[in-house]
Amino acid sequence: YTTQLQGFVNPVPGQAPAFSGGPIGSGVQTFRVTTSANSGKLVAAYILAPKVNFQTSYTNYRISFGGTVGGQSTGVPVFGVNSHSITAGPQFKITPRDNLEAKYVFSHASYTSTTPTVGGTFSTHGGTLGWTRQLSPTLSGTVSGGGTLVDLGDAQQAGGTNLTYVASLSLQWNYEKNSAGTLSYTRAVTPGQSAGTEKAGWV
Repeated sequence: YTTQLQGFVNPVPGQAPAFSGGPIGSGVQTFRVTTSANSGKLVAAYILAPKVNFQTSYTNYRISFGGTVGGQSTGVPVFGVNSHSITAGPQFKITPRDNLEAKYVFSHASYTSTTPTVGGTFSTHGGTLGWTRQLSPTLSGTVSGGGTLVDLGDAQQAGGTNLTYVASLSLQWNYEKNSAGTLSYTRAVTPGQSAGTEKAGWV
């Protein structure tokens, strides 16, 4: 919970909230908003067989930007996002050093705003297949890939529904009991807000 500069305001030089009389006012945002962010996650697993288990998780994330008028807070959120994500699938221990997992992934995000032109929904359905290998007693690697079907809902963007691929690579080094390092790359789909269309979108 913090008070910070608005990220979606681009002031015009010579007009509030920028300073007048010179170029120094360009990009300076004097209005501040109260930002509140909350997240929660629930994870569960069930052993189906000695080398097979089923894993699932649910994550909820909420963020709200409060409003200001004349430097005073109105107490009314001007913009907010409510995001849900669910993953579920089996994991197989195919060798003492190798794990294989399949996951179904669903996400949904909705935008709320006091401005009628800003809002919309965003949903995805997809699946991934991942492989983890223990390369050494202290080093392990993971690679996964799959596809995601993106439903833009009532978003004001062409295409409506889109299919895109997702992928991730990671290398984890556990040096000591309390020391670890990770190198990773991820290509994913996440909710976004387009300034041009003022509608929910995806990136």
